[in-house]
Parts: sequence; structure tokens; C-alpha cells
Amino acid sequence: MSVFSKKLIIPVANCFFSGKLIVNEWETCPQRRFFVLFCGKDTQNVKPVFENPWFSLNLFVKCRLMPDQTNLILGEYSRRLDDRFRLSLPGEILECFQPANGDCIIAKERPGCISLWDRESWDKNLDKRIQLIKQRLDLGDLEKDIPNVQMLGRLLSTRHRPVQLAPRGRLLLPEGFREYLRAEVGSELMIVGAAVCVEIWNPDKWLAYIEKRMPKFRKLITKLSGMGN
Repeated sequence: MSVFSKKLIIPVANCFFSGKLIVNEWETCPQRRFFVLFCGKDTQNVKPVFENPWFSLNLFVKCRLMPDQTNLILGEYSRRLDDRFRLSLPGEILECFQPANGDCIIAKERPGCISLWDRESWDKNLDKRIQLIKQRLDLGDLEKDIPNVQMLGRLLSTRHRPVQLAPRGRLLLPEGFREYLRAEVGSELMIVGAAVCVEIWNPDKWLAYIEKRMPKFRKLITKLSGMGN
């Protein structure tokens, strides 16, 4: 991905036009990276940033600021609980999973699996959803759905809790989460990178999950990469 500075000439060819474009970076975003999402004649709600000197018409492009490259959390490792119910995350996992000040959220995902998240991003996403639910309750929009609201409350009460990731990646598994994993002192557990979070699995549950899901790998990666379109 190139950094736009001053002017950059880009060859273009699609169903609307072909030729070369001179790209001027946005004045409000100097020395920043942009990704071209769509280029064409439709100018509705699109900021003009391209000008083509080889054609009489002005061309427009819809852009979004590209964030820093995301490092996917990947890897599969076997670890054992010590006599204090502590688990050490592998160094390879910690290279990509670095919560600020070690502040994490541990959450129950499915029987035999719990996940570990950066607390700041977790709280931000969850708070937005909870606030929307509160607003709908205040407006009376959920009066006919109170049983589901109660169910949500029960799940929220037990699903997750804050935990602290100690130096060198040592994690104390809280009571209730150990039982969810069927884990005791000395139990073997699988540490798995799930791209955006870390997961801790009961080995038998992990094997069953992989046996069921692995045949769908090619279809999944094709769908998510957009290369099947």
C-alpha cells in the first residue's frame, strides 16, 4: 500500500473508463494511507479527490482511511493448569495479544471453550449494545420481549468477568470458568488463536470442533477474503 504524498499517477481500467489518474492527497489527512473502494461516475455523497487530465469529465472516488495492519492471533498450543489454577499463555500468542496493562475480559463461548479479550475494546462494544437495549426498554419497545430480556440478563451475569493477565502471560482461571472447561489442577488445556481473541479449550471439545469444521475451511476463507466473487 503506497503512501500518498503530493501527487501519484495510477493506471486505471474498469467498466467506466480507462487511462491514468493523478491522485491528490486530502489536505486534512497529510501523509496518510487511503484505499480505493469504488471508482466511477456516481458522485452522490462522495468527496471528489481524483482529477483526470486526459478526459473532460471529473472522476470521483470513495475512500476510507486504512487502519494500522491487524495482526491475527493464531496458533495452537497445549498447556496444563498448575496447582493454583494458573495457565501460562505461549510467547507466540503474546506477540499479537497485548492488552493494555494486562486488563482482559474472560468469557464463556460454548461448552468446553472460553475466550480472552482486550478489555478496552470489549467494554466499548458491549456498552454500545447495552445502551441501545436500555433505550428500547425505556421507550417500551421490548414490553413483549421481557422473557428474552431476562434471559439476556442471566447470561450477562455469568458470561464474562474482568481478569488480569500477569507478567509473562500467566492467567488465573476464575471459579465458574474452570467448571465450564471441566478443568482441574493438572488438566491439559488447548490455547488457540481465534484471530481476534485467544480461546482456551477442553482438548476433547477442541478435537470434536475441528473434526466438524475443518472440511469447511476452503469455503470459509474464500468467503471472508472476497475472492469468490
